Amino acid sequence: MFNVPFVYGSGWSNQSDESKEYVVVLSKETNNKLFGGKDSVGKSIKLEGNMFRVVGVIDTWQPKPRFYDITTGAFNDSEDIFVPFHLIADEKISRSGNTNCWKPSGDGFQAFLASECIWTQFWVELKSQQDKEDYQQFLNAYVEEQKQFGRFQRPMDNRLSNVMQWLESQEVVADDAQMMMAMSFMFLIVCLLNTVGLLLAKFLGKAPEIGLRQALGASKSTLFSQYIIESACIGILGGILGLILAYLGLKGVEGLYGDYMQGLASLDTNMAILAVVLALVSTILAGLYPTWRACNLPPAQQLKSQ
Repeated sequence: MFNVPFVYGSGWSNQSDESKEYVVVLSKETNNKLFGGKDSVGKSIKLEGNMFRVVGVIDTWQPKPRFYDITTGAFNDSEDIFVPFHLIADEKISRSGNTNCWKPSGDGFQAFLASECIWTQFWVELKSQQDKEDYQQFLNAYVEEQKQFGRFQRPMDNRLSNVMQWLESQEVVADDAQMMMAMSFMFLIVCLLNTVGLLLAKFLGKAPEIGLRQALGASKSTLFSQYIIESACIGILGGILGLILAYLGLKGVEGLYGDYMQGLASLDTNMAILAVVLALVSTILAGLYPTWRACNLPPAQQLKSQ
């Protein structure tokens, strides 16, 4: 469901869940520590006094933010060990994390399981709008049924959120980050206006040259293409220079905040390509008016000024 990559093996099967087997999936880092990075599928490890059989080893998988469980830290590393849920219900593995109760749960773990406490998150994969509507009806019917037993004493407010909606509702990204993004786009607009002025002055300064070339038979389309390509080259060079400065800036932030920013203050390939493309497209758009203006001056006037 989350497209988790595996180095060895896979997740446990439904049969393992139904028969309550003691199985475990390890992270790549944990497997390196315990088994030297070798294929550990079928081997056993001891957890809280019980022997568990390894069925899979996850490859490097560090989603940022850690959307599937943000209650214990949205930007923390993913877990090292995964075990079936029934082991918690059977009190074979201790639990930790966020727990919210709206009335006392009583004594004992079984009383806690039957209480009005929220301590788990449910994820479901719905491949179509019809699947979403059907699941929403299922949730509503379940709540209505539970209300008859005196549970869920609050107005009906069941919601199905996708990943982005969930992260937004939980305010994973602070308002400061959104403000910084808005300021970045405003700075980009200022830079583009400045670029328009500089290109306009540069191209109009070549008016005599443009007039001479037109008098010798150069078409407006040829001149237009030439100066647009010149704008594009400026954009590419500016994008590369921006990437270098961004990399140095991120290294400075990482050095300032230490391990807290590990894995966050980084540039991946997609971001680098997007930055260069944005610089290229922005500069071409900024160069359209100066190029059009320079190519549409009367040749006679340009030659006369020369």
